[in-house]
Amino acid sequence: MEQLYLSESQVKDIAGMVVPVWFSRKAQAALAESLLRLTLDNYEQYVRAENVCLVVDGDERSLRIARKVQKALAKGGLAFEVLYLEENRGKHYAVKEGILRLMRNKGIEHFVVRDCDADHFICDLPNLVRSAHRIAVAEKTDRVLVIGRRIDRHRPLGFFRGEMEELCNRVMLDSFTYWLARRGRVFNSQYYAPYGDVPDFKSGYKVYSRGLARRIFMRNPRLLCLQEKDYWRHGAEPIVMVEAVLTGAAIGEMNRTTFDVQPTTTFTESSAMDMHMKTLAWMFCRLGIPLACAEQMFNNHIPRLLLVTDASGRDQLDALKRDTLTFYARHLGQTYSHTMTIPRPRFF
Repeated sequence: MEQLYLSESQVKDIAGMVVPVWFSRKAQAALAESLLRLTLDNYEQYVRAENVCLVVDGDERSLRIARKVQKALAKGGLAFEVLYLEENRGKHYAVKEGILRLMRNKGIEHFVVRDCDADHFICDLPNLVRSAHRIAVAEKTDRVLVIGRRIDRHRPLGFFRGEMEELCNRVMLDSFTYWLARRGRVFNSQYYAPYGDVPDFKSGYKVYSRGLARRIFMRNPRLLCLQEKDYWRHGAEPIVMVEAVLTGAAIGEMNRTTFDVQPTTTFTESSAMDMHMKTLAWMFCRLGIPLACAEQMFNNHIPRLLLVTDASGRDQLDALKRDTLTFYARHLGQTYSHTMTIPRPRFF
C-alpha cells in the first residue's frame, strides 16, 4: 500500500534548513535574540543539527546573537552551524552560500529556507517538505519548488506593501505565462490551484529540491540590467522564481502561518519600491518580455487592486509602473513614453 505522506522522521532524514540572519539596528538586541530563538525552537524535531546552517550576512551584532542562540540550543554536544559572511551582500547571497554549504551533506533532498524573524513557523516545515516530495514523485522530476503561502499578505505586511506584492505576483505570473506560451508550453498550476489563481511568489518560506537548488545556486549570476549589489540584495524571492520556471521546475504551495503584524522588518516603503522596480525589470530582461507587453501587464493588474481607489495609492502604483518600464527601456536602448492614466470602466 502506498504511504500517504512522509512521517516526521522521514522528513527529518531528507530536509536541510538555511536561515539567513541579519537584524536591522531598529530591532533591539533582546528582541532580535527572542525572534531567532523562536525561529529555531525545537528545530531538532524536524531537522538534524548537522543539516542546519545559519548564515550571518556581514553584521557583527547579528553574529553575536546567532552564536548566543547556537550555544543555548546545543544539545548533546550537537549544534547547528553558524556561517559568517564578512561582507554584507544581501539575503539572496546568504541563501546561496548556506545552500552550497549544506550541499556537502548528501542525504539532504530538500532545502528549506526560512527567515530569522520568527515569521516562518517551524511547525509548517514538515508539510512543505511533504508537498515537495509528493510533487517530485508524481512529476518524476528532481526540480521542485514549494512556496509557503501566506493566507493574507496585507495583515502581516501592511496594506500598501501587501498591495505592491499582489501586483508583483500577478505581473510575474503573466510574464511566466508569456514566456512558456512562446515555447508551446503551459504553466503547471495544478500543485497550487487549491489556494488560488496567483501564487505567493514573494513569500520567503520556500523549499527547493536538491536538483533545482543545484541548477539555481551553483550557476554564475546573470546580472543583466542590475548591478551586482542589487542582484544579491533584492533577488532572494523573484530571481529564484524566474530561474526555477526557466529550468522547468514544478511549483507547489502550502498554506503557512504568519504574523498578524510583523514585530520587525528590514524594509522601508522606499526600499521596497526600489526592490520591486529593479527585480521586475530584471525579470522582463531575463524572459525577453517586449516593452509594450510589460506595460500591458501593469495596465491589466493595477485596476484589480484596492489601492487604486486611493489617490496617493494610485500615484504609488503609477510610480512603480513608470520607474520599472523606464529602467527596462533604458536597458533595451529604447524610450518609454509614460501615460499616467490607465483607462478603465466608468462604472460597473
